[in-house]
Order: sequence, then structure tokens, then C-alpha cells
Amino acid sequence: MMQPLSSSPWRTALAELGFAVAVLAPVALGGRTPLAFALSALVALGAVLARALRRRREVLEPLAAATSALEQAAEGRAPAGLLAMRACPPVHALLRALDRAAQRVAEQLGRMRLEREELAAILSAMEEGVVAIDAADRVIELNAAACELIDAPAGAAPGQPLWEVNRLAALREALVQARADGVQRRFELVVVGPGGERRVNVHVAPLLADRSATADATARGARGAVALLRDTTRERALERDRRRFLSDVSHELKTPIATIRALAQALLGDAHDASQRGLLERIEAQTRRLEQLVEDLLSLERMDTRRDGEPPRPVDLAAIVEQAVADIEPAAQRAGLRLDCDVPDDPVVVHGRQRALRRMVDALVENAIKYTASAGREVAVGLTAEQRLAVLRVEDDGIGIEPDHLDRIFERFYRADSARTRGRGGSGLGLAIARQVAVAHGGEITVESRP
Repeated sequence: MMQPLSSSPWRTALAELGFAVAVLAPVALGGRTPLAFALSALVALGAVLARALRRRREVLEPLAAATSALEQAAEGRAPAGLLAMRACPPVHALLRALDRAAQRVAEQLGRMRLEREELAAILSAMEEGVVAIDAADRVIELNAAACELIDAPAGAAPGQPLWEVNRLAALREALVQARADGVQRRFELVVVGPGGERRVNVHVAPLLADRSATADATARGARGAVALLRDTTRERALERDRRRFLSDVSHELKTPIATIRALAQALLGDAHDASQRGLLERIEAQTRRLEQLVEDLLSLERMDTRRDGEPPRPVDLAAIVEQAVADIEPAAQRAGLRLDCDVPDDPVVVHGRQRALRRMVDALVENAIKYTASAGREVAVGLTAEQRLAVLRVEDDGIGIEPDHLDRIFERFYRADSARTRGRGGSGLGLAIARQVAVAHGGEITVESRP
């Protein structure tokens, strides 16, 4: 391909040729030898052309190769053969620097492509849906699970505006708000689609440009937001079935247990033999334990379904605590314990359900007595009003709880140490009920212990 005469290196060659002719012409014409002048001009022209071609090989061609190498690196391909080209020293030094940079760019782009492929594989295998947007509210991540959960239109893909992909207004607003203010959000969506109604738990978080733990989220600014969607429809159905089963079984057990207990008490009145009385007393004690278990199960079921039949109203928690301690004190005395109660003289009024709050206090105090009798001497119950909150404390000097069990003692049927707690009776539901009541009244329950 011919280059125009106005381009380099031809411009340089013509300039050098004109200079050579200007030098040779006076010499050749001074000697009145036109042939010599012509030969000299041809020699000069050949030298200039040879120099131009050499400059093309040593400058322009290496630079063109360097441009191609950078384009290859931008595509993630490692360039090759750049350093093998013949070039003048300054250009060769430039080629070495460009080769190193191109190699690093190609390696980094290769790693990024691999990480992107791994991320795509992880997202496609997730059961949870993932939707992510950038600062312009365009979708940058959208896995198959999310498309199904939000009923995305056919052809939905990253790069589209959020409003085109997501038809759920609540999810769109949450993503945009999280991107704007940097605040996480959790809520539940009810999605109605061809397969029926679905319950979807949503956790939306901002994608922060600066992840510094000390910087304010809004000051840092978000470069987008991401939403994690989890379908809880099946879990909720299973939970409803479980609660219904427990409720049905508990109701069915109440009558036979009550009958057994009544018969045992009747037989105790006529029993004169000590061994018979001992057996009947054990039967009667175990039926009381079964009755308590059934009642605890029904209490949990009523709280789960919010069907306890008692509307919330202002109640004096101080009076509830005093009455509970007074009723339980005989059991503490039989166990050889001192039961102290410290409540304010003024009412501590809370908005709640009196029966549920009494059940919570009973569960906490009875649990403290049960696990203090063998190793301690005192159980202390205190109530205070702190910053518009009612704070109930139950302390004992009993066997304590190992740190590994502290996070689980409020689970249903959980026992911290079956070897140490075996034989103490109870349903294993008391602390679960206490937590359920506290949470239902907008509070929380915590534990501190040293074994």
C-alpha cells in the first residue's frame, strides 16, 4: 500500500533529498558536469530512500505492533513477539515498557473474566434470587431464581433499566432508596403469579463505593444496591402444618391425661399400702408434668397464631411480678431457697396481655429455682423502669450455663446439659415461652452466666 507523499516518512525523505540536491548542485554545476550532478543526485536519492525505509522498519512498524498488542491486552489476550521486533533504542525501550504493561493488563483482565464466570456460576446455582442495580438504576445482576420470583418479563437481562425488568413496585422502591440513602432494608413481599401466591423475604443492601467502617453510609455514597430474595412459601406451609399438628395432639391429650390424674388421686385416697401410695404419687406427679407440657404447647400455639383471646391493654407489670413471686415462694422454700422480690412502689404500666406477661414471669422464676436448688441459696427478682422501658431481672447463684449453650437456651425443648438437668422435670418450653412473650410485647430477652 502506497503512502501519500505528505505523510511521514516520505515528508522527511523529500526534505533530506532537497537538502542533498541543494548541496550537490553547486558542486556539480561548478565543474560543468551535468552527468556527475545527475549521478550524485541519484546516489543521494538512494541514500535518503534507504534511510526512510530503515526508519519505517525501526519506528513506525514497531509502534503499529505496539498498538496492536495493547488492543490484544484490552481483549484479555497476552501479546507475543513485541520484543522481537527490530527498533531503534528509544523505540525498543518503549516497546519493553508497553510489553510489560500489556502483559499485566491481559493477566488482570483474565482474572476478572474468570471471577466473573465463577460469580455467574454461583448465582445461577443459588435458590435465592439476586437483583443488583448500578448508580443509574440499571440492572447489573439478575439470576434465574430472581427472574422466577419477581415474574420478570421474557428476555430480561443485565443492562436493562430496573423498571423494565422488575414489575414489583415495592422492590423497585427499596432498591432505589437503598442506593440513595445507603440504608439496609428487610421486608416481605406477597407475589401473585401463575403458580399462585408466594411469600418472599427480601433483604436490600447498598453497594457502597467506600467500604470504610467509620465512614457514614450517605457520605460514602452508593454505587448501586443489591436485593436477596428468598421464597418462604413452603416453609410457612410446613410451619402451619406443624403448629396445627401440635395443637391437635395437645387438645387430644388433655382429656386422657386429666382422666388418668383424677383416677390416680381417687386411688390415693383409698390406698393404705406404702408401696402402692408411692406408685400412685409418681403417676400423679407425671400426669401433672404432662398437663404442664400440653399447656405449654398450647400457649406457644396461641402466641404463634396470636389467638390467645386476650386483647392488649395497659397493665401494671409490678403487680404481676409481686403476685407471681408470692405464688411461687412456697416452692422456693421447699427447695431451701430464699426468693427476694424488688419492685418499685409506683406502678410500672406496660401495654400488653396480662396472662401472657404472668406466664413469662412464672417461666423465668421457676427456671431459676429449678437450676439453683442443688447448688445455690438465693433467687432475686427485680423490676425497674428505665427510659420508658420496663426491665425485669431474674438472678440466681445456681449451676450456671456454659458459654456454648447461651445462644440456644431459648429454643424450644433445648436443654443446656442433659446430664445435669435430667430429673429436674419441666417441659423444656418455659424459656421459649418467655422469649415469645417478650418479643410479642416489643421487647427482648438476654442471658448472662458464669458456669
